[in-house]
Amino acid sequence: MKLFHLFGFLTTITTPRLFFTNVLPRKDSVSAVVAIQQKYHIRPDHSILLREEHALPPFLDTTSLRQVTMEQLLTGDHKFIMPPFHVYSRFHHDYLYGRYASILPYPDYCGAEEKVAQMVVPLLRGSEPVLLIVQRPEWLYDESWMSFLTSTEKQLIDTTLMVDLDVGPSLPILPRAQHILLFWNPIGRPIM
Repeated sequence: MKLFHLFGFLTTITTPRLFFTNVLPRKDSVSAVVAIQQKYHIRPDHSILLREEHALPPFLDTTSLRQVTMEQLLTGDHKFIMPPFHVYSRFHHDYLYGRYASILPYPDYCGAEEKVAQMVVPLLRGSEPVLLIVQRPEWLYDESWMSFLTSTEKQLIDTTLMVDLDVGPSLPILPRAQHILLFWNPIGRPIM
């Protein structure tokens, strides 16, 4: 009886509420993002692009999503006070986001992640689906803003990592994702 109950618990499937992906400077990558928006009927105000770079792919329709820049995440009128047992990882700041370690103090970096959580968590707790798009795949790591979520809320997230094999992944370790889309231009190359 207990074994049957456990089996029933393990086979419970939760419907995703938040679709979390990165975007590549490729038209087919942007098409994959648009396909997610259309398939799940995600409104533009529930489609958020965390924009770290000034240059966006020219084929990305910026009217179909809300843009949040790193500058917006880093500006504020108060300093973040880090509690002694906070949820962030020094490894995340110093190694995975090494480009920030030399220019951005650790509390400010953690404050930026907290602002992402404050923006996304209320939408996740609503009834409509949400699409969160990032330019840099490092935000897909568990040590990022997802540490603000409960374990039940984490089950509502569907993660897709897009990797451009023509450029090669720049990450030392690829983040865990439920789906990985590989993009590769086979023209002029032998068959893999």
